[in-house]
Amino acid sequence: MREIVVLDGSNNLVYLDESGFEEYVYRPYGWSKRGQKTYGERNGKRGTRTSLIAGKRGKELLFHNHYCKGDSRCKGERPFTPTKLDIFHYTYAVLHNPAYREKYELNLKREFPRIPFYDNFRQWTAWGKQLMDLHINYETIEPYTLKRIDIPTADKNAKFPKVKLQADKDKGVITLDTDTSLHNIPPEAWEYKLGNRSALEWILDQYKEKKPKDQTIAEKFNTYRFADYKEQVTDLLQRVCTVSVETMKIIEAMEKY
Repeated sequence: MREIVVLDGSNNLVYLDESGFEEYVYRPYGWSKRGQKTYGERNGKRGTRTSLIAGKRGKELLFHNHYCKGDSRCKGERPFTPTKLDIFHYTYAVLHNPAYREKYELNLKREFPRIPFYDNFRQWTAWGKQLMDLHINYETIEPYTLKRIDIPTADKNAKFPKVKLQADKDKGVITLDTDTSLHNIPPEAWEYKLGNRSALEWILDQYKEKKPKDQTIAEKFNTYRFADYKEQVTDLLQRVCTVSVETMKIIEAMEKY
């Protein structure tokens, strides 16, 4: 940030991090109390530690050059200024990074996440944007090609096929009911998880027929039937399968990076 202050001055500059110089230290090393306007680095027991994350002047967000290595826009003396959406995408990518989630697994269970700054800010931003596009637009994404097998039930007295909504990960099969099953689900589709279950398993659970415990509600208001939504669920499973596969491709790229 020193080059920013030299170029533009320090008026109306608000720092977003708590660390920096002590008030009495006039050198580029040290720490400050919360709210002090300082910048620089300090060599400590844990190695060189950058004490400033970012700064803000008016509506302009300022980033240090260290955080945009590999970006073509980080040229000259002035650092690249990311947008709020860039930072959001970057954060979304970091939160999907397996190395980050494994390293801070215990911390993430008991406190808010702390986002590290990786080299090549723009690469992580690009990954985050791709992930967000997949996860927000899952209803319009291209459905994954699955093999559907329909075998009419032998029970002619049954008004609707018996609902199953079961997954066999080893065989790559989802059984919707006694009539219909989906085959050729790729193994990586099960690896994208929301919590402790895959995205596909969440869908299967949400569309199961569940009888309310309250007798009045069960008799008068329990009108949900899976048969009414069968085609919709089939389409959704195919689209989420695409989302899961593409998400895992991005996550694998992060692991190799």
